Amino acid sequence: MWNSFSFKGRAIVIHRTGDVVPLEVRFLRNVARVISYLGEVSAIVATRPVRAILTGELLLRDNPRIAFLPRRPQPWYAVWSVCRLARIDIVDDPEDADLLFYFEDCETSPVSHPDGTINGRCTDIRKSLVAGHFEEVFGYSLAVDPLNHAGPMVVKSERNGCHDGRIEMGPLAAAAPGMVYQRLVDATDDGVSYTDYRTYVVGSRLSVVFIKRRHGAIRFSNDNDQVSLSTPTECFSETEQAQIIRFAGRMGLEFGGMDILRDRHDGGLYIVDVNKTDMGPPIAMEQLKKRPAMQRLAADFRRMVDERLGRRPTL
Repeated sequence: MWNSFSFKGRAIVIHRTGDVVPLEVRFLRNVARVISYLGEVSAIVATRPVRAILTGELLLRDNPRIAFLPRRPQPWYAVWSVCRLARIDIVDDPEDADLLFYFEDCETSPVSHPDGTINGRCTDIRKSLVAGHFEEVFGYSLAVDPLNHAGPMVVKSERNGCHDGRIEMGPLAAAAPGMVYQRLVDATDDGVSYTDYRTYVVGSRLSVVFIKRRHGAIRFSNDNDQVSLSTPTECFSETEQAQIIRFAGRMGLEFGGMDILRDRHDGGLYIVDVNKTDMGPPIAMEQLKKRPAMQRLAADFRRMVDERLGRRPTL
């Protein structure tokens, strides 16, 4: 874990992505929240044998085993706590695993993965591919041509995890390399608070939805003012849910989150990002609500794993 980052001056450098995170009070407060949540999850796992004795519950020790390739997730990734809560063991040797899980922060992977690998087909999450598959499934476009588009548009990097979106006015004289240009989605009800539906897919089903709200100044950042838990049924119509699942299938996403916006003018959905190595739960969520949210996600993941292995569901 400790070789995943290094210190540079008053900042932390994340090795896999190259992101530089300033060591500010807000960041340190967020670290404390993450540690508190991870401590809660670890305590649940550690006390399972005691609870089993007190309640007479049969403690199943034949847990499914998953190997993550090319590297195992660190504790701050959502799938780490999902596995712990779902009673799934993470192993290092693929020979000891019941299932493999492709886990890599990079946008693209030139390496093919064995059949049956979870997210094994999700090897390209560049924003341009996301926009292309979105248009194929939904029938309308997210991408714009920066040389011909007149008016405001969103500019962001193809790279994963940059959170560098900004608004520019088109048309432009030239497009910047490595950047994508997208429609400016007005994802707000009041013109002040912007809503992002972080929607998880597990297998071929939608799972939990984290409703993230941000004010305009942090609209394109990874910070949130408020996060609440919801369900796909509460957020999307049946037709929209089917489209989201089809889109995830096109991307090869079997476990991960999608950032979905709803435009207040035309009511349409826009999937703007795919996260196959999502961190979570969201830091801004109320501390007491984090574990129940992740337990719902863990139950869905365990059901998928049991189905893959031909086991009777245990959660």
